[in-house]
Amino acid sequence: MQARAATGLDGASMTWPFALPFAGLLLSIALGPLLFAGVWHRHYGKIAAGWALAAFAALISQAGLAAAFGPKGIRINGINPGSTMTTRVQEQLAVEAKMTGVGEAELLQRMQARIPLGRLGTPEEVAKVVLFLASDHASYVTGAIVPMDGGANPVI
Repeated sequence: MQARAATGLDGASMTWPFALPFAGLLLSIALGPLLFAGVWHRHYGKIAAGWALAAFAALISQAGLAAAFGPKGIRINGINPGSTMTTRVQEQLAVEAKMTGVGEAELLQRMQARIPLGRLGTPEEVAKVVLFLASDHASYVTGAIVPMDGGANPVI
């Protein structure tokens, strides 16, 4: 787990210093919990926890980066998407259906039942938030982490 977390953290910390001098905006999307949800579900928690830890740490560090680079006009924000209907999720549903004997539609329905909005997000919805944060409409937004999980994990 430590190696996976370190890989994720090192990747982010080594690329930010090169990107920041050229950027007016640094936007990151936490993918660890999203991509490895199926691994976590199958009780291989150490793998998922390493990636989730790296994604979490990268997002948390954005608050400090936003304060440090705000005076230079660089905005730093993040997006933390929850379950999003991608081909990867569809493939995971197919594999899990085959392993458990439960239909894909039933598995999808179970996933959606845990989300207050009753559905998974779409990649297009994530892209729209990215476009907003990168636009002049968000010129006063920095240090923010936008949750996109249909209300599954409310934040203040």
